[in-house]
Amino acid sequence: MRWFGGAVTTDRAAAPVPVGATVLWSGATSLWLVGGWPVHEVRVSGTGHDRVAVIGPCGISAGALAGLCEGVPDDAVLAWSGAYTVVHAVGDRVTVLTDPAGSSPVYLTPAAGPGLGFVWASSSRALASLAGGGVDLGWLASSLLSPAVTVAGGRSAFAGVGLVRPGHRLRLRAGALPESVPIPWLRPDSAVHTPERLRAVLADAVAVRVGPASTPTADCSGGLDSTTLCLFAAHTKPVTAFTIHPADANTGGDLDYARAATAGKVNIEHVLLPMGTEHDPCCGLDTVPPSDEPAPSTVTYARLAAQLRHLAALGSDAHLTGDGGDTLFVLPPQYLADLLRAGRLTRLARDTLGWARLRKVSPWPILAAALSAAQAPRTVPAWSAYAATATVGLDWATPWRGSWPPTSPARPRGTRRDWTVQAASPSPRHNSSPGPRERTPNSPTRTACRCTTRCSTRRC
Repeated sequence: MRWFGGAVTTDRAAAPVPVGATVLWSGATSLWLVGGWPVHEVRVSGTGHDRVAVIGPCGISAGALAGLCEGVPDDAVLAWSGAYTVVHAVGDRVTVLTDPAGSSPVYLTPAAGPGLGFVWASSSRALASLAGGGVDLGWLASSLLSPAVTVAGGRSAFAGVGLVRPGHRLRLRAGALPESVPIPWLRPDSAVHTPERLRAVLADAVAVRVGPASTPTADCSGGLDSTTLCLFAAHTKPVTAFTIHPADANTGGDLDYARAATAGKVNIEHVLLPMGTEHDPCCGLDTVPPSDEPAPSTVTYARLAAQLRHLAALGSDAHLTGDGGDTLFVLPPQYLADLLRAGRLTRLARDTLGWARLRKVSPWPILAAALSAAQAPRTVPAWSAYAATATVGLDWATPWRGSWPPTSPARPRGTRRDWTVQAASPSPRHNSSPGPRERTPNSPTRTACRCTTRCSTRRC
């Protein structure tokens, strides 16, 4: 398990550090790494009072990194290719800039103990071990009953652990509440050259990952997403391309497209990986390792594990996939409900017909689903109660005692209906979020009340 994190505290002796962690700096603020990290994915600059770190694949130069010590601009997570987190510590204050795409999430939890303020990390599971929280039933219910809709914003899969939203600037200071501010986005002046800009950004992003690798590999399914990245990688250095196919089918479909795309490319070695029935979806689910939350690849884990074994045998130290292409370029289905709420009926009708033609189905079920989603409550307790009428047992309560995090979870118990009904209850344990208070860049700063019921401050 590879992750990173840190803490802010007024008592240096009280700050937790995971067992086996590599400490990059310590004091009023701390930063650590857990697991094996490539040297080119951990950049640190500055000493003493002012330090900055860039963690993750990033195209930043040494000079630009040193310049960040003088001040980290809002666009620091947009300025260079890659997917990375920027951490800037000045005295007893730390600022964490999160990746706008959410590929490198950051979580936050208050830590009990004298002088200890907040602990943040890239793993919600690790923080849940420290916070002693179980599964957040509201998050679980929304994920099970409507996976495509994000109902519980700012929450993680674990109670007591909040999610810092992507593309935000998290500010932490010992003795003060955390604050999260959205990073301003600069829209391009014109969309005329969008294809050229997209091509350049993709090429740079691939080069950042493939360039430092000694044995780069890539998926080449024959589909548009993985094939495009594979060809970009071949422009940087020689790459081994893998195509997965059924063991009893050596021709036809995407396999032919993959062969055509790699034919004659001197920098691509094309390898076919036949898969049998033992690699079918839902096989080997009992071997899926614990993680922050179920990955999209969980259902096909047997196939993924077999591919990873081949990559390990080859010595691959950087592997590209086409996963996430649809997420980046295709609108999620719930946008139809947003069109309905906004009264944009002409656009709704046009897009519904377009989806119906693409799926070769009647448009009426698609429209009915959009209508149902538009009528659903948008707050977690109300939505959970609504879902329960329409239609946890995972214990992480062991507090940190020097062996944080635990290695494996207990098996969940209960049903989706049980979890949904419990999520609809107003229990602070399951429905409160410890995440930072959020405000827009121009809104006034206000001290937030942390009570779970109304009190005399009238800020609840």
